[in-house]
Amino acid sequence: MIILDGMASSGCMYTLQWPARNRTSPFVQATWSIVTSWERINLQPALQTPSNSLVHWWESASLSIPKEKKRDFNGMAIYTMWNLWKEHNRRTFDKYYTATQVAERSKEDIEQYRRAFATAH
Repeated sequence: MIILDGMASSGCMYTLQWPARNRTSPFVQATWSIVTSWERINLQPALQTPSNSLVHWWESASLSIPKEKKRDFNGMAIYTMWNLWKEHNRRTFDKYYTATQVAERSKEDIEQYRRAFATAH
């Protein structure tokens, strides 16, 4: 069982990391805000209604994303959640990083993803 922000999860690493979760920490909110501003993605519609379900949040958020940008959105969401999870582990076992540093790590992963899956013209 994992405890983060005073709430227990069922062990799923993504349970507490999406931006519209009830009682999301300021750190998680700041990281998502930085990443979405870099990516020029407006998640405001999906943030209006807090959700305790990652699937529900993901489906709501993707409604506002144009079809040709959904792959980028999915990559951004996956890498941001992954880096938040890694930061949770660092804070548990190592040292702390700022929200900007975690967002920068997410950005690096997103850029590597795009380079790996870029189509040749």
